[in-house]
Amino acid sequence: MIRKSAQGGQSLIEVVVAILIAGVVLGAMAIAVVTGLKSSDYAKNQAQATKYVQQTIDQIRTIRDNVGNVSNFLCSSNCPSASTLDCTSATSPCSFQSLFYYQFPPSGPSDYNLNCDSNGCYFKVDTSGPTLALDGITALTPVSVPIPNDPTFSQTIFLTTANSGCNHQIDVTVRVSWVDQSGTHTAENQTVLSDYQQQLNCL
Repeated sequence: MIRKSAQGGQSLIEVVVAILIAGVVLGAMAIAVVTGLKSSDYAKNQAQATKYVQQTIDQIRTIRDNVGNVSNFLCSSNCPSASTLDCTSATSPCSFQSLFYYQFPPSGPSDYNLNCDSNGCYFKVDTSGPTLALDGITALTPVSVPIPNDPTFSQTIFLTTANSGCNHQIDVTVRVSWVDQSGTHTAENQTVLSDYQQQLNCL
């Protein structure tokens, strides 16, 4: 009888241990599955954000090549000008080439009527019209703009100029961000656009 009780107790311990081991294994598998799904979602969003960044850079380059309009950017009435001017009393829209003749960020907070900081001045791409245009963001508008038809992502575009002589350039930085359970993530790229039309005039 004693031998049978020992065997019964031993079997009960084995069952408990087996259940514990199974629980640990299943828990590890569940964690692995959740982690895999998160990694998959992150990779998918990262790829999509990178695509949006490159698409926007291409759109801005197209606006430059087509001498497209720039809205909410107040330039001189005779823009583009050969010198850097304060933009406080003029009309818009101007052409993209006008941007090459001004300093971003501006010298004063009232210049350009744009949202600017130490990184430059903020813009967004306007796709509502028949042609692409660049739209300057005013101080009353959020710097980060949702991607049209895909509110999961928001976009920031800022321009910085470094102009001297016949070397007029615009540094374009595009950042696309999204938020998930682990925080905020971004994809970013930069490019430098030159005013090739002005460079030809300098030859």
